[in-house]
Amino acid sequence: MSQFTIFFKNGFLTLLFLVCCLVITGCGQKSMSGGFSYDRAGDYEQEEMVQASPKSYMPRTERGAGQRQPEIDQQTLQPQRSNKRMIYYQGYLRLLVSRPADVINAAVELASSCGGYVERMDRMSVTIRVPVADFDSIYKKAIELGDVLKKRITAQDITQSFRDNNLRLKIAKATRERLVELLAKATEEEEKLKILKEIQRLSEEIEQFESRLHILSTLANYSKLTIELEKRKSFLERKNDDIAEFRWIKRLSPFKAVYLQQKGRLELSVPANMVLLEKERQWLVESADGAVMRTSRIVNTPSGDTDFWLEAIRVRLEKEFSQVKIQTAGAFKVLRMVGRSEDPYIYLIGISADGKKKYMDLIEVYYPSQAHEERYGKSVLTSVAGGAK
Repeated sequence: MSQFTIFFKNGFLTLLFLVCCLVITGCGQKSMSGGFSYDRAGDYEQEEMVQASPKSYMPRTERGAGQRQPEIDQQTLQPQRSNKRMIYYQGYLRLLVSRPADVINAAVELASSCGGYVERMDRMSVTIRVPVADFDSIYKKAIELGDVLKKRITAQDITQSFRDNNLRLKIAKATRERLVELLAKATEEEEKLKILKEIQRLSEEIEQFESRLHILSTLANYSKLTIELEKRKSFLERKNDDIAEFRWIKRLSPFKAVYLQQKGRLELSVPANMVLLEKERQWLVESADGAVMRTSRIVNTPSGDTDFWLEAIRVRLEKEFSQVKIQTAGAFKVLRMVGRSEDPYIYLIGISADGKKKYMDLIEVYYPSQAHEERYGKSVLTSVAGGAK
């Protein structure tokens, strides 16, 4: 029996033991973090609907809204100290304002004031990233920019995911180093080829693990805050739908997850360069630079097929976008909607429904810019076309 075969038999048992230890350790870890209270370990959610009060915001400066901050310094992407939880905070505000451009400028200034940056911006919304230590204070200041119609904070504990990927990275590197040593000692050509093939596979895995760690570090170090604006007496303001079964459509937004009535989960393959953040209430993946993909499995009432629901969504949302097109990906038909700005965001809504079935599948994808769609679009559509895992 060759050294290569013996190594892999022993290595597999060692790897299996380490993974079992990791799972047992992870199951017992539940904690609190920051100033928020959690409804369950690692997850916090708060959402409020409030009445607008008659006040308006006047900006302190005339800072240009189109300015973006430089890319993150790589040193800021180092993992947080091991005795602290890695929490990914996301804030969402819907504000009623008199002067949207002034509020956008003020939000840009808030990000700049704490060393954050603008992830995406258009005339009626902005998404900023701020250091996690400043998230609470920036969120409170952002609330003062207008009349709050809705506010929401979510927090996801990604500590265990970081540790899992970090451990697997170490195992993969150690295994590769051992294989390099075996390669130097190998004498048979067939054995050398097998070892080289395994080294190549491990090198690809190592790149994937390093990419995931980079994404998780970015999310933990820079919290996200999205501010969506409504102009007073704006013609874009959404009206109530007379048909109750269609009202969930008007709640859809590219900037926040809407937890619809669900049955089970729709789990897809995770697109390249994105990480899985949640799969309990809703399957959710995200990239380091803000591309988001999420799924829902909801009640098919009134009973309709894919074309029926696609048209119902289109007629209710298309006026808010500059361009709407239909794509096909596997069993899904997808509305591709482009925001109204010079550098618009892209919002995809995919539907797969059978009029004879009680539930239908919904997929939402948000790209902060067209560059994001170019970066992730192919792998995202491949994931959609692949269907449920």
